[in-house]
Parts: sequence; structure tokens; C-alpha cells
Amino acid sequence: MAQSGEDLAGIGTLLDTDGSPIQEYSRKDQTWGTISHLSALVGFLGIPFGHIIGPLVVWLIKGQSSAFVEDQARESLNFQITISLLEVVAWVLTLIFVGWAILAILFLANLVLVVLGAVRASSGEAFRYPFNLRLIGRRSQPKMERLQGEVE
Repeated sequence: MAQSGEDLAGIGTLLDTDGSPIQEYSRKDQTWGTISHLSALVGFLGIPFGHIIGPLVVWLIKGQSSAFVEDQARESLNFQITISLLEVVAWVLTLIFVGWAILAILFLANLVLVVLGAVRASSGEAFRYPFNLRLIGRRSQPKMERLQGEVE
């Protein structure tokens, strides 16, 4: 099922390990996947827990409409929870001054990885954060996929 790049313009493709397409995602799905990553930047505006609330809202509102959006919003949400837990540990370590360096590293890593995740999601590629506690699991199958499965 090899298709040229022109055939897939505007559609993201999830590839299997052998390079064959598994699933293709619409431009709308890619946009919401991107928003799920970028919404974590709300926390940088000083809104308490904004970095968690942003991906959570996308996951709850748009996650049922697309497997890609659900996956990317859940990945972003899990990463922000992981960052929060690491920040708590870093704040405790500020008592011995090591925590300040850890907080700075976490800040930069969060910023860089969120932007990288957004870029990858915008091209339809499922992004995985390099260190992530996957505490939030997959919800029930999105409505659109259930409907497609019933039709087939």
C-alpha cells in the first residue's frame, strides 16, 4: 500500500516498523494533536496547574473524536504530571541547593520537549516523550473508530 507523498498531502500517517502505513490522520486531527502539546505552555503564563489543565481539557473534549488526538493529549498530560512530580522532588532538593539546577533543567526540558511534540504532532507523527510516567491510560475506543468498526 505504498503511496506517494503527494497522495498524502495534508494527512499524517502512522507508520509500522517496516515503514508501511498503519493509520492516516486528517489535518484537523493533526491540529488538535498539536494543540494538546502546546496547551501545556499555559503553565508558563503563571496559571496554577495550567500545564496540566491544558492537555486535560483537550483530552476530555476532543479525545473521543480521534485516536490520534486522544493519544497525543494523553501523552502530553502524562508528561506534564511527570514534570510536576519531578518539580516537587526538585523543590525539596532546593534545601541542599541541588534543586535549583534541577528546576532549571526541568524548565528547559519541558519547554523544548513540548515544542518538539507539537512539531511532530503537526506532521501527523505520534510523539513520545523520552521520560514519561504513563499514569493516565487509554480511555475507551473513540466514537469514530467504533462506528468504522461496525460498518466494516
